Amino acid sequence: MSRICPNPVRISSCTTERWRPVVTAVRSSPLWWYSSEPLITAAGAILALSFAAYTTGSVMYLQMLGAGMAVAVLVDATVVRAVLVPALMRLAGRANWWAPPFLRRVHTRFGLAEGSLG
Repeated sequence: MSRICPNPVRISSCTTERWRPVVTAVRSSPLWWYSSEPLITAAGAILALSFAAYTTGSVMYLQMLGAGMAVAVLVDATVVRAVLVPALMRLAGRANWWAPPFLRRVHTRFGLAEGSLG
């Protein structure tokens, strides 16, 4: 239960991992967030700082690029991952784990699961 889910692609599998024992979609979303919050915040801050370093250069295009990317990363790390993803997952409920019938057959046929590949 204390595993950290660093990659945003793995958010769904980490939430599923916590959802199965809890059995309610409403309670599973905060569980993954509390375990991965420090990592997402730190990664966002480091990326924003590295992009902000471009603003110290003398080329105007790089200054604009650095400032824009730093703001975009900060907004993504705070607003999107801290507010929107948990809120939308709570609203969607069980629909978060819906899969088309074709995909279910593929998963069953090849034995794919959250932890089977790595």
